[in-house]
Amino acid sequence: MKFEVFADENYKERMDSEVGAWWKEHIRKPRYASYDGTKIQGYYALNPEAAHAIVLVHGFTEYTEKFSEILYYFYEEGYSVFMMDQRGHGRSGRKTDNPDLVYVDSFEEYVLDLKYFIERIVRKYAPDLPLFLYGHSMGGCISGLFLERYPDAFRAAVLTSPMLKIDFGSLPDPAVNAMATFSRIVNREKRPAPGAVPFSPKPDFPGTCATSEARYLYTLGQQVAHKAYRTCGATFGWVRAAIGATEQVLRNAALADLPILICQAGIDTLVDNAGQEVFAANAPDARIVRFPSAKHEIYRSPKEVLEVYMETVLGFFKEHKEERK
Repeated sequence: MKFEVFADENYKERMDSEVGAWWKEHIRKPRYASYDGTKIQGYYALNPEAAHAIVLVHGFTEYTEKFSEILYYFYEEGYSVFMMDQRGHGRSGRKTDNPDLVYVDSFEEYVLDLKYFIERIVRKYAPDLPLFLYGHSMGGCISGLFLERYPDAFRAAVLTSPMLKIDFGSLPDPAVNAMATFSRIVNREKRPAPGAVPFSPKPDFPGTCATSEARYLYTLGQQVAHKAYRTCGATFGWVRAAIGATEQVLRNAALADLPILICQAGIDTLVDNAGQEVFAANAPDARIVRFPSAKHEIYRSPKEVLEVYMETVLGFFKEHKEERK
């Protein structure tokens, strides 16, 4: 049977009614201190019929509620779901005074947060369920780093538009590296990196990473309604940390010894797809499925693309429900 998603024509109505009611009834929101005391906002929904659970890791400047449609589909397909707002994002703790900007000293912080979330939240509420991992963009890089260290934590993983190499546009990589390094020397790592601009409530669908206007406008509405969701730019420190993380995740790809599906966007201007090709070539069991008409946020595509995407992701998880030998 073909997987059905919401159409653009009545998207907001169905999100508000169906997903909104589900979110209110089923989503639990534990707030806890991570390994270093940073306050993290977690989210989960336990499906009473679940035999597996999915842990989701969002991307740069994102937040859990942006994925409410995807969480809902996974739950309706019989999975329990777990997600958190990454540090510096959403309703979790931050290291900057400017809520528009993201800063971390190292992506190691994200990896340790994910480990702590699994140990303290996921395994508390789903102690015996086999786990799948779903990581988008920056979350795909974090997921890759995690899997290289803990390949047995999950049955299989989907990395969707994973940030395994950053596309800096017209700026050459050495120039970006030099700027990021210099910012650390002069103690300006928490200053806005080039391209970081304040949040604007004015719609700009053509300039976004989505190809479904209805989904884009729905997310914009969330951001307008909640200040915590308006994070929109990088600091020099985050750029430096991200460059180091992408180099590390490609260097150690052979350690990620589990089934991995990479969903690649054909029109991606945020990540360089060459990094995904390198990772897939060097990981023991990774393959790429391409979505030629999709921008970076494949999960915010129109119905005809999103249905194929969801069928691909869910089919991959179904394929790997049995324990790995």
